[in-house]
Amino acid sequence: MRKRIWSTLTCFALLAAALTGCSSSQDVAGDKAAADDGIKIGIAFKTLQEEVWESERAQLEKRADEAGVELIYTDAGNNATTQNDQMENLIAQGVDVLLVAPVDFEGAAAGVAAAKAAGIPVISYTDIVSSDQQDYIVTFDYHAIGIHNAERAIEAVPQGKYVLLNGEDADSLPHDINDGYHKVLDPYVESGDIEIVFDQYMSHWSADEALAAMENVLTMNGNDIQAVICNNDSIASGAIQALTAQGLQGKVYVAGMDGEITALQRVAEGTQNVTVYTGHAPYADIVFDTALSVAKGEEPSGITGTREVNGKEIPVIQAEPIYVNQDNIYETMIESGLCKLEDVYANIPETEWPSAS
Repeated sequence: MRKRIWSTLTCFALLAAALTGCSSSQDVAGDKAAADDGIKIGIAFKTLQEEVWESERAQLEKRADEAGVELIYTDAGNNATTQNDQMENLIAQGVDVLLVAPVDFEGAAAGVAAAKAAGIPVISYTDIVSSDQQDYIVTFDYHAIGIHNAERAIEAVPQGKYVLLNGEDADSLPHDINDGYHKVLDPYVESGDIEIVFDQYMSHWSADEALAAMENVLTMNGNDIQAVICNNDSIASGAIQALTAQGLQGKVYVAGMDGEITALQRVAEGTQNVTVYTGHAPYADIVFDTALSVAKGEEPSGITGTREVNGKEIPVIQAEPIYVNQDNIYETMIESGLCKLEDVYANIPETEWPSAS
């Protein structure tokens, strides 16, 4: 394994120190009594510094409070070693199920092994741990999302120079998305219709790194770029910042993913062409329902298939994304009740806001 995992004895010795960055739904609720059934759900988040993760945390905590279940979660701050320490901490606290949103999909396998050794079932949460010991996976079909975003880009820009800005290389998700891009784009590269001038991974999904990368790409290509496809909306924000500095906002096709409110605003404005609404409260409900069933020793509902991980087929609960563009944003985000009109169109004069037909 590429990352170190603390032993159980070390974990107990350092338990007080390891509690830093660890929170419980019961901390928020005050001194309320323990849940009637005593169920504990543990979640090892990779980070809570991104809108989508924080949105899901809030909904998971809300659902746990409603169900009388204790939710214990940690924030690794995108540090793989910290996450493994925190996973040991959650194991030591006797959680009934452990959900892992891995910082490093290979390194987190050590924490999965430790949980299984303690008799705790494990669920990969969005990103998939490279371990055949996990019990379930809750995620989206990111390969299909990559295909979709590449197809929409080709429809809009069938010729020209393309930039692919991917997420963290140690995550499984960016590789699935990038494979989807190439399934669509490679034939156009071979025919000479498009040229992929940049295709690299951004450390920890960094918007700043995306900004710097996009600035360099624009300089090297004399601003002659036609499309930028990004693994998420944070990366897209960095790319659009670089495009804006050159007066290219709204002129270069830009795709993202996550459906962050700032990205939805950019789609409404026309500076970002598409985003994919993944995660947030509807997805958190699926995650919670799955975790609660597994904690009770039940098979979760909604299993859509399996995914092969290290030679073993792992059951998958696959959520459905919402593809958002300027033409359907009112229907998909506003009429659906997922977002408020005034939030999505905050940067547009109220006189130009759409209304229900």
